[in-house]
Amino acid sequence: MRIIPCLLSILAIPTGLAAVEIDWRRTALTGSKPDDQILRLTIGNGDKPNILERWWNGKRVRWLDEAGTMKAGDVRGSLVNSSLQFDMNGDGFYDGDDDMNVRWSDTDGDGVPDFQAIVLMPGGWDEKTKTYRNTGQFATMRNHDRRGVLWWLDWTNINYHTAWWDTTGTCAWLPNYHGNNDFTKNLWAPHLMDDPRLSWENPFSFYDEDGDGVSEMSVRWATALPLGKPRYTIPATLEMAHVSYDLDNNSGYGSETAYDLTLHGTRGKVDYSTMSQPIPGFAGKPVFDPCFQHNEWRRLTELLHVDRRQAHDLTFTTPWKEWWLTFDEDGDDRRWERVETYYPYRKVGGKLVDPFSVSTPKVDDANPGPSWHPQSDSLGDRGEFDLDNSGGGKIYIGKFDKKIHLYGAEWGVWLVDRNAQFQGGRDAQSRKSTKPRAKQLGEVVKYTDTDNDGFIDTIALSYKGDQTFDVTVALKDYAKGEDEPQKADLIDPRALGWKGMHALYLKLATQAWDDALTIYRAAWTRDLTSPELDRLAASSSLRERHMNAWWITEGVFRAIRQRILTQIEQQPDQADALRRYIAELMAANYSGRTADTVRLIENCPP
Repeated sequence: MRIIPCLLSILAIPTGLAAVEIDWRRTALTGSKPDDQILRLTIGNGDKPNILERWWNGKRVRWLDEAGTMKAGDVRGSLVNSSLQFDMNGDGFYDGDDDMNVRWSDTDGDGVPDFQAIVLMPGGWDEKTKTYRNTGQFATMRNHDRRGVLWWLDWTNINYHTAWWDTTGTCAWLPNYHGNNDFTKNLWAPHLMDDPRLSWENPFSFYDEDGDGVSEMSVRWATALPLGKPRYTIPATLEMAHVSYDLDNNSGYGSETAYDLTLHGTRGKVDYSTMSQPIPGFAGKPVFDPCFQHNEWRRLTELLHVDRRQAHDLTFTTPWKEWWLTFDEDGDDRRWERVETYYPYRKVGGKLVDPFSVSTPKVDDANPGPSWHPQSDSLGDRGEFDLDNSGGGKIYIGKFDKKIHLYGAEWGVWLVDRNAQFQGGRDAQSRKSTKPRAKQLGEVVKYTDTDNDGFIDTIALSYKGDQTFDVTVALKDYAKGEDEPQKADLIDPRALGWKGMHALYLKLATQAWDDALTIYRAAWTRDLTSPELDRLAASSSLRERHMNAWWITEGVFRAIRQRILTQIEQQPDQADALRRYIAELMAANYSGRTADTVRLIENCPP
């Protein structure tokens, strides 16, 4: 390895001699192919090297020692208060087309980097269209755990995509989408934006509520994509927010990201133009400016975005026009920021999606289903949609299924994936996920609020997802005096926060499981169980018990229903009595009256 100290600083030039200008964007490496040459250069008036340039894993790279900590024997630069440049396209210039810059900053002086910015330069300018082939990117991450873990870069295969996409191959994201972190992201290089303090995704905030190193809650804020070309004006108003909860708190080793529920407020306006988030010590040293074509991002002393301490509350106090709920019913969503939502429409103001469509992003565009988005779980999630904000983001526990529902939702749909066989969403579990995207539906459950009182009152079940409903449950028909089975106490997620939501889920899942086992044992004595129900009754984890409680209760009802339908065919003289029996069982089962359900099972006609 050849280590060559060089003094290339711009010195004072005697009078009468022409100054020699150095192009600091141009490489000083002598070879055009990777070798072991290492250069130590000095920019400015000092006599100590403050730039280290070398070939590294097939790319020209150089570290800018903006912290002044470089030592004589160093062959790489510091990861604290320094910058790193990559000549990605191999043209011998830094900060040019398709190149990448990285900067680390210690904002609190404890010696640990807690802020990082990555700049991807645009490339491929087209003079005819006045656009770029790609517009670059600008992303920042701030860590609040004092661990120094920020964006991830695979040094052995330098590729900017790894900074926010790479995984261990299971579900552990290598970028720090865990613990207590915020990141912002733009799909445009900073110099293409009118104000690089603003961001499109602004921010993603992650919350480790119990100190175990992984996140139990996340809040994502975003604004509309700007339309300007070739410069971009990022709106100073945010138009949507997602808050996601790991309700059962099962995130941990091997399952670092495990959100269960997302509440999504959309079509609102939150002005963040005064929400300053200082980044002390981030601005680059002016002496290194000649190393860059564009220094806008290096001048930043603040970003503008929602404060993480206010993000959860602000999600629920903002007057959105719509609220959506998505629940990961099959438990296989592993996206880093949230459970990716199901959608009520493809475009605002357009027709509602078809609950019997399992469209892909490029197929069946004329008839999209709720999982049309490329990041959505193709089957397995439940979506509910309040399209006039009549419910204000409140939720409730349905008596008919002991699940969390969205108050004010006009309708919803569950695309059932009984065994979590399908995913297909982009980066569904990891970039190495083998789960296919579903090509056809299984079971479909549709929910409707027919009288617009905010509560689901009609549940229609299509066992085969074949455009027909096998059973339709009208909850209002089962009211007994003031006991209206469609109604329930309202719950305010804002007031609960993650800890309250976790406690709520623990209580409802436990109650659902206890009731399901009570029904299972009653069915067992009447020979109404099956090997599938036996397996479901052996569930262990909290999440598994809650998922399977519905299927035990529903499975017993379906077994009895099928027996009664067969008896009606075989014993037409008993048809009226048998129909009354099944009607009573339906009323008890879907009204959540467990004792009445057990009594009816115990008296099931043989």
